[in-house]
Amino acid sequence: MVPVVGSIKLAELRPLHLEQVFAAGREEGLSERSLLHVHRVMFNALRQAMRWQLVAQNVAEAVAALKPTRRRVEPMEPSDARGVRGNGRASLELPTVIGLGTGMRLGEVLGLRWIDADLDAGTARIAQTLQPGGTFDRPKTHVRADP
Repeated sequence: MVPVVGSIKLAELRPLHLEQVFAAGREEGLSERSLLHVHRVMFNALRQAMRWQLVAQNVAEAVAALKPTRRRVEPMEPSDARGVRGNGRASLELPTVIGLGTGMRLGEVLGLRWIDADLDAGTARIAQTLQPGGTFDRPKTHVRADP
């Protein structure tokens, strides 16, 4: 954003400038999803600038939000999955099999505790995730309380 609009005064910012930001991002190889995040950041920043009466209007409102296309993810073939299983390291075998079999994110697999598993029912509840740095946090998706 800065190379394209960094020298433009806030009051002089126009929708065309934001379109130029997106065009430059595409030239740099940014995905449509990344550009959507850029749009959201700019939209929210300009909305706050309006609240502070720094600008009269939010020019990002005049720029259509990008609609990234969903990529189709092909499921892994069972033969490929067998080749991935821990890459020969016994300590990675179980987390790898759980991830491959359930589609859980790595942090969700590594955040599992025995208390979260019901072996009789064959279910597990994702109550926490392991974050980079070794801390635990709530999962990305809402966890429904047990009935």
